[in-house]
Amino acid sequence: MGSLATKFREEGSKVSPSTHPRSPEWITVHSRACNLAVVEVERLWMRFQQLGCTENGVLPRQAIERLNLKDDLLATNVLKSLQTAYSENEMITFHAFLLMNLWVVECCDVEKFKFDALLRAIFTLFNNSDPVDKDTLITVLRSVYPHEDEKEVKRSAETFMLFLDPENTGYIEQDAFVSWGKNLPVETLQNIFIYHIIPPEVLDRANLEFERENPHNTNRGGPTPSPRAPSTRPSLSEQPTDSVLQQVADKASRRDWRLLLNSLNYTDDEVSEYQQRYSHDRTEMIYKMLINWRNKDSKTTSDLHNVLRSCGMGDFISVLM
Repeated sequence: MGSLATKFREEGSKVSPSTHPRSPEWITVHSRACNLAVVEVERLWMRFQQLGCTENGVLPRQAIERLNLKDDLLATNVLKSLQTAYSENEMITFHAFLLMNLWVVECCDVEKFKFDALLRAIFTLFNNSDPVDKDTLITVLRSVYPHEDEKEVKRSAETFMLFLDPENTGYIEQDAFVSWGKNLPVETLQNIFIYHIIPPEVLDRANLEFERENPHNTNRGGPTPSPRAPSTRPSLSEQPTDSVLQQVADKASRRDWRLLLNSLNYTDDEVSEYQQRYSHDRTEMIYKMLINWRNKDSKTTSDLHNVLRSCGMGDFISVLM
């Protein structure tokens, strides 16, 4: 992740030093800087705090050491790369942490799946970009499969070496690893690399709690009311605002947007027509189609909520809150 570390070092130190966790703008400033939804930044801030960040919103080397991740090679190297990339004082800023998560989300995007970048980044984490021998591979596999029998782990490592080191040099090079990964079915890689900042099951639990708290609500499955501003949460029976549809369009443009449009009952011919009209801007195309869908049959926020869940975009529901 060398080039990434350099890029993130330049960007990751711009925001956090200019604000403070006690500031009411801590979350919103980072949200705007990283183009993440407020609810996503809030969740990542909770995770960052769980890692042991200081009251100034940075994760020092001492806190990382207290995590005792010596048996988890990948987690150790992820934090080490961030630590090296973002601070001469061996501290990780919250902004850096957000940028890393955003990069993974964008790489795992269904429509623009960057498997080459992901595979190279993962290989870098195995052994700090150096070629991987069998012993290192065994350590990696132990991290990935902590409950697997030791004999099975060693047997798997030997199999990997056989396929990825056909000349029996004793090492796996990065290019060989990437070439092997690129020969796997794209669907398999996507299933392996799927990543949500807010897991769908968390959203499902929030939806269930909302239903229990609102038993008389006729539009089932709405989002949990915002604890910070409950009075401004749009009603499920109201139409989604243009702003909400713009956010959905922006997120959907990086995912399986065709599935979304089909779930909105657009035909393939209609989709093709819109594509020709907005060939320069996919996000704008999706936004216009969402607007048309909403206005045509007076669709509500609840309707949009159900559509997003039906097409596997339940993690977008946060923008409806």
